[in-house]
Amino acid sequence: MSVQSIRIGLSSLALLALISPLSAANLVTNGSFELSNFTVNSEFSPAYGSTSTAVTGWTATGPSAYNIYFFAGTSTTTSALNQWNSNAEKLWSLPNLSQDGGNFIMLDGDTSFDAPITQMISNLTINQTYSLTFDWAAGQLQSKSGATTEQVQFSLGTGVNSTYTTAIVSTPAQGFTEAANNQWFQVTQTFTANATSELLSFMAIGTPVGLPPVVLLDGVSLTATVPEPASIGMLAVGLGAMLVAAKSRFHRR
Repeated sequence: MSVQSIRIGLSSLALLALISPLSAANLVTNGSFELSNFTVNSEFSPAYGSTSTAVTGWTATGPSAYNIYFFAGTSTTTSALNQWNSNAEKLWSLPNLSQDGGNFIMLDGDTSFDAPITQMISNLTINQTYSLTFDWAAGQLQSKSGATTEQVQFSLGTGVNSTYTTAIVSTPAQGFTEAANNQWFQVTQTFTANATSELLSFMAIGTPVGLPPVVLLDGVSLTATVPEPASIGMLAVGLGAMLVAAKSRFHRR
């Protein structure tokens, strides 16, 4: 390798170190669920009027899916407008907001009423790795009461290594389940893009039928992975050593 080539390599690493923090932009639209057409807590599903796209960037799928859009600070006190005309479509408890804070989505895990919420992610680079992060917790609606289990199924695209599930958590009657540090669970999973546009999907899975088991979702982020600063530094050290060696050989000629 020539001295000039090594110098170019070092310059490229320096540039990468500068732009890496800026390149990790969130590719998810409205991952914090702060933007919607709703003015009060409301059902977010095709079964309830024309609300399947009422949350900016997201689509509620499945004719029987049951999801609720909750405003921060109102999920235990204000019932969501819903197809059942029930005044108890609010949570029994919500000790803490997610790490992301603000508004969030509730997904019903009853197998009679579960279906994904989705978003098409564009501008992906094939074979590039991406890091998906989201916050979730398990809760229960006041319209039902009983012990439940919940987990989240999430995917990006199709094929091998495109779909994953979180651990299963158990929630006592009229309860709420969160991580040990009094925050919601936070999940990070790496995906490799197989196409320039792929469907991001989240669905609740729970037991038993009828109670219902529900999952709360917030803080969704998808970013392209970049080399860690330490890795860039190690590469720079290696190239620097090669530059010294190359210069030494050049001067001995």
